[in-house]
Amino acid sequence: MKAKEFRKNANNKYTESPKKYNKFFKGNKEDDLKIIGITGSKGKSGVAYILNEYLKKLGYKTVMYSSIMIDSELSYNSKSESIETPLRDEQMLLDAVSEALDYEADYLILEINESTLNKHLIDNLDFDVRVLTNIVPKQNDIIYSNYVELKKSFFRTANKNETLIMGSVDPDTISLYNELKDKKIVTFSTEYLSKRYSLKHNDVDYYINAKDLLFESINGINFNIVDKNKVHNFNSTLLFGYNALNIACVYSILNELKILDVDKLKEIIKNITIPGREEIIKTNGIKIIISLTCVPHLEKLKQFKDNGEVNKVIIITGASGYGYVNWHNEVNLEKYLEDKEYSMKFAYNYIGQYADKVYVTVTDIGAVNVDEWLDIQFNLLPSEIFKEKISDRKESIRQSIINANQNDIILVCGRGNRRIMCDGINHISNFIDKDIILEIIKDLGWGVENVSS
Repeated sequence: MKAKEFRKNANNKYTESPKKYNKFFKGNKEDDLKIIGITGSKGKSGVAYILNEYLKKLGYKTVMYSSIMIDSELSYNSKSESIETPLRDEQMLLDAVSEALDYEADYLILEINESTLNKHLIDNLDFDVRVLTNIVPKQNDIIYSNYVELKKSFFRTANKNETLIMGSVDPDTISLYNELKDKKIVTFSTEYLSKRYSLKHNDVDYYINAKDLLFESINGINFNIVDKNKVHNFNSTLLFGYNALNIACVYSILNELKILDVDKLKEIIKNITIPGREEIIKTNGIKIIISLTCVPHLEKLKQFKDNGEVNKVIIITGASGYGYVNWHNEVNLEKYLEDKEYSMKFAYNYIGQYADKVYVTVTDIGAVNVDEWLDIQFNLLPSEIFKEKISDRKESIRQSIINANQNDIILVCGRGNRRIMCDGINHISNFIDKDIILEIIKDLGWGVENVSS
């Protein structure tokens, strides 16, 4: 159903949350609202953010509900705050739709995760565009044993009037494309992946290649998007190649909506900053990267080191705890602990291969004993690597910065732009890693060359 009808039906069960006064309201434009839903294992929040920034730059009115932030003129949520699940229940979906209608927004952008799909929250909402970035089978299968099928269901339940845009980048998205041949699916991929999976030329609408270009460096990415007979070169200070796929996804969405201005898109992605997603702070000859994860970042940074672009690769990390049972009430605790042990061994083996220095610290510790939890992680690292455990996360960040040398890279991972951190039994801290980094730099009197992604 359309947004206006969805709102009416939902209001029979729920009450809309209080909203800021809407000084922009002028009349009735409900039928003009376009809704874009984005799911996938990786990249959905980045795609949502870049898309939202582009639309606003072109003068469109937007509302975005994403894990990076809720960007809504009528919401009391801070735009600088991340959110764990942007659509955790039907009440929250009602709020998003209502704010978009009352603001007279042109576009409502919704990040759709597996929890939202599992709860069938969006089953009765019509989309103008549905997006599936990719599927990584092990991404969250410990909680959702049907994880892959949940992701595929977002396209399977689409109606014939909705535009479907998908990355043809892995076996599961490609099998879904073949399954849904009767529906019009717009696809994007890379030339490498299309050859790897033996895709026919007509099966991919938008290609990425990097012919005669330095695709990745410590300064960013440089690539082409091939759109039929047109080739557009893009470069961005965004790190890591997967961001080229995110940009190609945005390109596909905009082109299918017939609102693509290639030069404006190039301008926006040139120096875009995505909060908590590989934000870079340059200071005193070192680079500090703020991110949620270290995979595949560390191996890419190691490549930059081998190329002479980077001196040492330093990481600040810490596994989340398991003490609060209600954090994971969808899954058996014994099964969760088994998966946690496996994932920690994998992560610290990976870190041991690619990092020069490791600071093990608190992320979300839960109700477990802090010292014991850090000891377990510390002992998973190889003895020959430089490693230190510091329970105070702020101090671990400080030590990594003051002990860094020229051209070192520090990767601060695990929290992105999240503010709330459960760092002990019955204790919660409230800070964003980026703010702490900037405070430390200011105290050292170094100054910041730039803050970008």
